[in-house]
Amino acid sequence: MSGYHLMQMRVRRGLSQRELGSLINLSRSQVSRIKNDLQAVSDDTFVLMCKAFEVDEEELQKTINLPKPESVDKNIVTDTSMIDDLRLSITAELEENNKNNSAKLDQLKQIITVQKSQMELLEDSLEEERNHAKRMTRAFVTIVIALLIMIPLLVLGLLLFFNTLPGVVVNNLTVSAVEIKEDEV
Repeated sequence: MSGYHLMQMRVRRGLSQRELGSLINLSRSQVSRIKNDLQAVSDDTFVLMCKAFEVDEEELQKTINLPKPESVDKNIVTDTSMIDDLRLSITAELEENNKNNSAKLDQLKQIITVQKSQMELLEDSLEEERNHAKRMTRAFVTIVIALLIMIPLLVLGLLLFFNTLPGVVVNNLTVSAVEIKEDEV
């Protein structure tokens, strides 16, 4: 089996080694080993190659059994197929990198959008907390003022109730709470 002819078919189909490997369930390095006649092709791989190259088994067998051209030396590029192979491989790799970078950029945009939304929610929550603290402070101050007014009045009321209010001076006269009660009766 000639790996050279397999490579020619692959390049004519516009497939990189990686793409062909994906179609026939082999790694790129395994495809390279087959191309360089360092690895044999299994029967299952042969059938998958037929599907990948869109040829029947007999046609593929005839093609790969053709003798390798004598003018082809592994160290000399006699046609552009090796260059095309490299170009296809590099192009495929660049496209894959672009897809990955594009996907990563989209993910970053989504993360930034989510973080902006979270920041807005936090700012709204903080503003609500500030307003709540202001309302609570006002309520506390109001309660304290009310207590400061109410406590003396309450004490005065209790003292009057239990007749323990000391004498009150009115027009230079000392009047006690007990006297007031007696006069009213």
